[in-house]
This record gives sequence, C-alpha cells and structure tokens, in this order.
Amino acid sequence: MDKRAKIIIGIAAFALLLILAVVGYNLLSKKVKPEQTSAVSSSQTSKTSAPDFTVQDTNGNNVSLSDFKGKPVVLNFWASWCPPCKAEMPDYEKMYQQYSSKGVVFMMVNMTDGSRETTATAKQFLKDSNYTFPAYLDVKSNAANTYGISSIPDSIFIDKDGNVVNSYEGMIDAATMKKNIEAIIK
Repeated sequence: MDKRAKIIIGIAAFALLLILAVVGYNLLSKKVKPEQTSAVSSSQTSKTSAPDFTVQDTNGNNVSLSDFKGKPVVLNFWASWCPPCKAEMPDYEKMYQQYSSKGVVFMMVNMTDGSRETTATAKQFLKDSNYTFPAYLDVKSNAANTYGISSIPDSIFIDKDGNVVNSYEGMIDAATMKKNIEAIIK
C-alpha cells in the first residue's frame, strides 16, 4: 500500500472515531435537567418533573426532596474545595436570609465523596463560614447521580409543583439567583 492510501485510511479512521465519540457523548450525557439557560423564561412550554433523591442532613438524618413537596426549592450542589462554589456561597446565604421566611426551601447539597470531601470537612467549612442555610451531605452520591451532576457548582430551581424551572452549571451571581427564586415563588 502506498503512502497516500495509508494517509487516506488514517484520516477516514480518525473521522469515524470522532463521529462515534460525538454520538456516544450525546447519548451518555443526557441529563434530567432541562437545557441550561442564562435567563429566566416567563413561560415554559414543557415541564420536567424534578426527580426525588435522598441525602443526609448534618445530623445524619435522611432527607428527601419529596419531603418538601408543595414548596419551591433551590437545589445547589457544592464542595468546600471548589473555589467557584465558595465564591457563590455568600450570595446563597443572603438569598436564604431573604427568602426562607417566604417558604423557599434551600437544599445546599455537599458532594461528600468520603475522600476529597468528607462529612468532617464539609461541617467544618460551614461552621468556619458561619452559614445558616440548611446543608445536606450526599454521602452515597444519590442526588448527584439522579441529576447527572458532572461539575460543580450546579444550581437547580424547582417550583412548588415539583417542576424544574431552570438549572445552571457553574457559578451564578446574586442577580441570577434572585431572578430564578422569584420565578419559582410565583
């Protein structure tokens, strides 16, 4: 086989591999969450029901998303070693102070994997930072697996009917938090 034929076969094999990788990624990366958006939609045409999961509170008690049925929920996935997570925490604390009395539930779910993030490190971070929002520990990765969390921080806004209204991968600012919270309390 001449050199030119080898190059053509190599390029064709690479192109086939690339196509298979893209198709495989698209099939495997489908998440429960709707498409990430940067603005709150005033009317949602298709609603996605927020799937239930169970985590532990900082006292070791099991808590499920379904325990808050009928209430709007702000769901945030974080870890104490994550700089963007730590950067948005003060804004979440302010939102908790402002909206918890209006019936908004905050589920700040720590990605407690037992090695990089432990129950002890998460609790110590919360204590040192003086956060008062309710924090939960995802020690079995139940919540993270249910929502297909692959990077943190990750924020999901759920209305009182249990539908995902909006979700964001990555850090969000206070204005985005406020807009989305206002959307789920309507």
